[in-house]
This record gives sequence, C-alpha cells and structure tokens, in this order.
Amino acid sequence: IIISTGSSGLGIEGFYTVFRNKEGQRIYLTSGLGAMGYGLPSAIGACFANDKKPMVLIEGDGSLQLNIQEMATLSSFNLPICVIVINNQGYASIRNTQRNYFEGRYVGTGPEAGLMIPDMEKVAATYNIPYIQISDASELNKKLSEVIKETWPLIVDIHLKTNEILTPKVSAILQPDGSILSMPLEDMSPLLPIEVLEKEMIVELSEASIKARI
Repeated sequence: IIISTGSSGLGIEGFYTVFRNKEGQRIYLTSGLGAMGYGLPSAIGACFANDKKPMVLIEGDGSLQLNIQEMATLSSFNLPICVIVINNQGYASIRNTQRNYFEGRYVGTGPEAGLMIPDMEKVAATYNIPYIQISDASELNKKLSEVIKETWPLIVDIHLKTNEILTPKVSAILQPDGSILSMPLEDMSPLLPIEVLEKEMIVELSEASIKARI
C-alpha cells in the first residue's frame, strides 16, 4: 500500500514515532521542506502516478486547510484515497510552543485564538465524500474495520485531545534569563537522569545536556 503524510505537525510526528515500514509499502513525505498543505496534493499526485491504486493520506486538520480545495480533485476523479485527518482543532505544535514559551498567549492556533477550523463532516458532505469520525480510542478497532470495508475516497476524522503532547521529543528549554537552550538530538524530553544518559553515550555529553540539568 502507498502512504503519503503531511509535512509536519503533531499528528505526522506521532505517526513516524511509532510506524514501522513493511515490505511492499511506500511512503511519500517532505521531511526536508516542512511545507504545510503538502499532504493532499502529494497523495493525489502519487495516486495518479501509481495507476490509481488505493492509498492512505495522513494529514493534520490545520495543514489540510492550506490545500483543502483539492478535495474537489479527489472527489471529481473518484480517487481511491483514504484521508485520515488527525484533528486537534487547529495547530497543536504551535499551541504547545506558545503555551510553553509564551505563557499561553495564543495567536493563530485554533478556536481559543479566534481561528476557525471547518467542521470536517460538513467539508466531506460539501465535496460528496463519505465520512467516518473516531472520537475515542475505544472506537478504533470497530471504526477501522468500517474504513477497510468502505469504498474510497473516504475521510476519516480522528479527534485528539486539543492539548495532546508528543513525547519523547527534542526540545528547547527556557532558561531563567529568558534565553532558549537547544538540546541535542540524543537528549530528548522528558530528560533522563544525567547518569543514565551518560551510560548510554559513546561520546562525551554535550554542554547543553549538562547545562539543562544544573
């Protein structure tokens, strides 16, 4: 099966944290660019390039807005694409950054900052695309069975907690003087005890790793 993912955001980061590519699967992504809105046109192009074979798109609800007009292409050509929308009511990565570093002064993050994200069920109806909503983890097995049986194109709207946090991840740590300390790739948050990190390292600890624990 072919899988296309959006370029960035909590939903995409979460996917690559746990997903393990299997034989016969092909993944399309744009990790070097981080271009929001990449997912839907990427999936459409990949579907045409692969003789309209069934494929899956994983995209955040916020990023989807940047090229949502391509739902018309998806519907018009009746492409067999399952659009899985990771829905956290806006831009969770930006929301988390503004909460952690700017004392929760939200700008452009979602309804809490005056940014309206369209109702995905109504979007699906507008473009005449079947729709399934998953609102709780307890529904996953049942609803995903429905997804497999359903004719694609299909929009699967998975609702996450609005303030969902992805861990572990590389973080920047706010210092008492207001500066930001960027951590190395090997030292993710939540931070391990320094002795545990040191034991696992084959090179010396970075200055940032030591400073972050003072």
